[in-house]
Amino acid sequence: KRHSGEKGAEAFEVRVRQSRMQVSERQGKGDEGKRLPQNALTVSVTTYEQLRAVCACAERRPIRRLYVPQPLFRTLMREHPGELKKIGSRDMACYLAFPAIMREGEKRAAGELLAQCRQNGMLDQIDGFLVNNLESLAFLQRLSKSPEYESLRGKKLQSDYGLYAFNAEAYMFLKELGIDAVTLPLEWSRHELAAFEAALPQQEAELVVYGYLPLMETANCIYKTMKRCRHGEGKQDLYLSDRYQKRFYVLTDCENCKNTILNSVPLSLHKEAETLGRYGNLCCRLRFTVESGRQTQELTEQFMRLPGGEQTTFPPKEFTTGHFRKGVL
Repeated sequence: KRHSGEKGAEAFEVRVRQSRMQVSERQGKGDEGKRLPQNALTVSVTTYEQLRAVCACAERRPIRRLYVPQPLFRTLMREHPGELKKIGSRDMACYLAFPAIMREGEKRAAGELLAQCRQNGMLDQIDGFLVNNLESLAFLQRLSKSPEYESLRGKKLQSDYGLYAFNAEAYMFLKELGIDAVTLPLEWSRHELAAFEAALPQQEAELVVYGYLPLMETANCIYKTMKRCRHGEGKQDLYLSDRYQKRFYVLTDCENCKNTILNSVPLSLHKEAETLGRYGNLCCRLRFTVESGRQTQELTEQFMRLPGGEQTTFPPKEFTTGHFRKGVL
């Protein structure tokens, strides 16, 4: 007589196989289901200087997707509308990145931005959306049902690491919700990446391979608590320091009165290029936050050289590989 645990495991495998079949049936459009160039590169930016640096790099070597956050996208529409059109001319998909936390204020801001895009004829410049929570996904799906936003139905949806695809079942669940491609968890090790590839071969996924990762999202603005509100004064350099004089940079979101506290050193998996290169359907993301335009260009060019096996010296003097080598436990 078979143990109940064995029956449960078999039922789980059947559900995963069924989900994979459903996804394969839906993969008839665009570039889904095709094998990507080995470790295609994607980039997320925070500032206009970073965006210009990435676009300059894209003229020499391909970048698959560029993620632009709402505040920067609004600035581009208002001050640099020609830059948005140039992104598409470089065969680089432009994705609008939604915030890590989607409250009522963020929903209003997103709705106002998309309304401006529709009025200015700029919706066509958006190839897809990067969503970090279920609230953002529900917001987009609800908005796309409106006749005025019918064009949103054809846009690609990329989940960020906040929509936690911690195993194959979670990955397939997000696919069933309408997600086209998934960003893998920041805590994953190389062993979990190998297990994912074995369970779901040929499925596109994305992994952050560089960037100052967030330690905390807070609605208590440090500026407002420490001195005074600087709303509307533009980007401000701000950091916290610990007893070892390590600097933890803080990103200020004055639109929504939020702060993001970053790690003191960036994640960088440049030494794991050989391991990452084994997974042809894995996109590698560079996540730029506090870097200057020059640093952004240097780092992007360095990562572009890695798939070819070129030797390089990386700018960061200090970096971490996170949990990639040893895992969390």
